[in-house]
Amino acid sequence: MDRNDYSLRACTKEEKAAFADTLDRLSQLTWAEISKSSRHGLGYEKIAINSIRATIPKHIKKDDIILIAFRFYGKAPMVGYRKNAIFHILWIDRDFTLYQHS
Repeated sequence: MDRNDYSLRACTKEEKAAFADTLDRLSQLTWAEISKSSRHGLGYEKIAINSIRATIPKHIKKDDIILIAFRFYGKAPMVGYRKNAIFHILWIDRDFTLYQHS
């Protein structure tokens, strides 16, 4: 996870609690159940990697990764990628500056 602008360190106590709650709720669902959920609920949306304004970690191969965003605090997203059954979180976009939001 980003250790600068888009990290858990930048979040308020309330946002951290919502982040933990969202991770707990997501951990109880299968990927099939998550896929059926609304993108502003427990579902997700795909994010174009070229729309990311932060530095892409060096271990990320742009052609091999599909970025996805889950909402954790209102519409504030956590962005990362899925590898097998695991969601790897790269950024927490609490102030909506990581990419162009629609």
